[in-house]
Amino acid sequence: MIKSVIAGAVAMAVVSFGANAAPQGQGKVTFNGTVVDAPCGIDAQSADQSIEFGQVSKVLLNNGGSSTPKNFDIKLTDCDVTNYKKAGKAGTVSLTFSGVQAGTDMLQTVGTTNTAILVTDPHGKAVKFDGATATGVSSLVDGNNTIHFTALVKKDTSGNDVAEGAFSAVANFNLIYQ
Repeated sequence: MIKSVIAGAVAMAVVSFGANAAPQGQGKVTFNGTVVDAPCGIDAQSADQSIEFGQVSKVLLNNGGSSTPKNFDIKLTDCDVTNYKKAGKAGTVSLTFSGVQAGTDMLQTVGTTNTAILVTDPHGKAVKFDGATATGVSSLVDGNNTIHFTALVKKDTSGNDVAEGAFSAVANFNLIYQ
């Protein structure tokens, strides 16, 4: 009898231990955003992008070539163009880009590689990084819209040969709704 009471107590302890198990991991979810006075929002992944060029040939760049083009998009979400047009607007958007310029139409990279980034807008026109010159105009529709860009690495305008090493560049953009 005592053995069965002890066995029962052990069984109860094992069962109750599982019910009170310690947490198996934890985390946190933070929600952030910004309300803007515009007909569209910007997709969170479009607002902060990183374009990877990988390894680019120094010989190719020094001989006037460029890297493989990399496409990237700026996605506009939940656009209410119908009501925007009712307010007398055209329902279009263009962008301005800012950053450290290399010449008139390239973005200077950071590092000692003597490279720059050339970006073209949806119309094939080189983007200027002066913060003032707008890209070509893109028409908007209600719902989601995507504006396509292409980037490539080239030799910068310094006149120096391209050198080995890592490079990076940052460009900021602003939307201009018409």
